[in-house]
Amino acid sequence: FGLNTLEWLDLRNNRIQLSGNISGLYNLKFLNLTGNNITDVTSLEDLKFLNILVLNNNKLQDLSPLAELSYLEKLWIKSNSLDDISVLGSMNNLFSLFAGDNNIDSFPDLTNMTNLKWLDLSGNKFTDLSSVTNLPPIRTLVLIDNQISDLSPLKKITFNDDGSGPGTRLNYEFSAYKIFTSIGRSHYLKQIVLDNNQITDISPLMEIDGLCERMHLSIEENPLDYQIAEQIKSKLEALGVIVYIYQDGKR
Repeated sequence: FGLNTLEWLDLRNNRIQLSGNISGLYNLKFLNLTGNNITDVTSLEDLKFLNILVLNNNKLQDLSPLAELSYLEKLWIKSNSLDDISVLGSMNNLFSLFAGDNNIDSFPDLTNMTNLKWLDLSGNKFTDLSSVTNLPPIRTLVLIDNQISDLSPLKKITFNDDGSGPGTRLNYEFSAYKIFTSIGRSHYLKQIVLDNNQITDISPLMEIDGLCERMHLSIEENPLDYQIAEQIKSKLEALGVIVYIYQDGKR
């Protein structure tokens, strides 16, 4: 068998640059290129059958060649030099996108990514959520370690109960290749994680229409007035919403 029959290839931490030779591995379904010196991913555009691509810890600024990967379902692009991921907006088969630790400061137009259910933009440059309407109806939104202070734009998002059963609080420290299957493929936002931002007031959450049972809101390690936040938390929990507001040794 030749190399062009490979379906799984792990080349992490090899300090490599990509060459045209990799385009001949056209049967690849999984490719891990974490921790290299990659600046150009043009040679990946011929790997049409890729389902999972991991490009963490490289030096990427342009993702446009990846738009050709129509079978891609899971993409990791953490810790690069990206400030714009709008070129991914046509990848309507993508289910999970992990783009943490870059320089992104607003949501690009991803409304055509109709299968996207998990979006992680932790450790970026977000200061507000005003562009949240650019998102498709995702299930889980993770924005840990940004500079967000105002929750009121969340009123623009679709919140609804899809009847998919109890939610599960998620552990975000997980293997890079395992997606929690327990969350299903709901069409409604059920998990929002805004830990370690600059949120001082969670009262806008009470103004959101459609908050539903089993929804999980995590706003831990923010500079909240704990007594007021605890009162609002109790009101939300009376609606069946699960709220985490741990801070400074208090939960």
